Amino acid sequence: MLSDVASVVTDDSGSNTIEATVNDVRVVVPTNPADPVSLESTKGTTIKISLPFAGEAADAKPVQDGVVSYDNDNGSATVPVVKNDGSVQIMTVINDSAAPTRYTYNVGLAPNSSLTLEKDGSVSVLGPDGSRIGGFAPAWAKDANGKDVRTHYEVVGTTIVQVVEHAVAGIAYPVTADPYFGIDLLASAYWSGGTFVVTPTWWARANGNSPLAHQALLEEFCSKYRGACNTQMWWQLACHAQFAPFKETWNLDSWRWRDSYYAYVFNWCN
Repeated sequence: MLSDVASVVTDDSGSNTIEATVNDVRVVVPTNPADPVSLESTKGTTIKISLPFAGEAADAKPVQDGVVSYDNDNGSATVPVVKNDGSVQIMTVINDSAAPTRYTYNVGLAPNSSLTLEKDGSVSVLGPDGSRIGGFAPAWAKDANGKDVRTHYEVVGTTIVQVVEHAVAGIAYPVTADPYFGIDLLASAYWSGGTFVVTPTWWARANGNSPLAHQALLEEFCSKYRGACNTQMWWQLACHAQFAPFKETWNLDSWRWRDSYYAYVFNWCN
């Protein structure tokens, strides 16, 4: 499960065990669990996530570059993992059936910002103007044998609770669950002849498919790559995001001209 981990220094001798800029996102993972994990993009968007059971948990211990662990002293541990694209996976490792089933994350946002639980189980972070500035991928949890464990998010105000229904028969411990959150959706892009080659972040690939996520993708695409921002290119980009998210790159042909988004869908996004 520890894939695409950022090679950043992990040192618990100071106030922050990880403090690094990854893919233009400043990521801070504190040593003291009472302090929040934070992400700050170059656009000025900052999202801060408090950790569950912070009052009882031990200070962070380095696991490897980009990974730390907090022992929650209740049969569970919180394990933030910094990804190469600047997103953060806050894994929960549940060791036995006596461990809690509810894990609470308070989200620190700018005034008038909010959280919205989407139909696909993801959570959108909305700025004061209602635009999507970040989000949480749909909740997941698996036991030691790779079996899915029932889980979901509950959202109240600016608090997310992940409910993990692990205390049932047939579960093999440890169970691993996580909220996975991020900001930037596009890592890089370049022209190769008449084709604009886009590399999405892993956060974009795992981000779900809500209308708000697509709107955020469009806004980021046009902000970062104005020269490629037109309806035909956007239709190709949106098609890749919806139907081919795990292709290595999303190749957008500037010379293509189709009369609708659905025409691109019927032609494998190009």
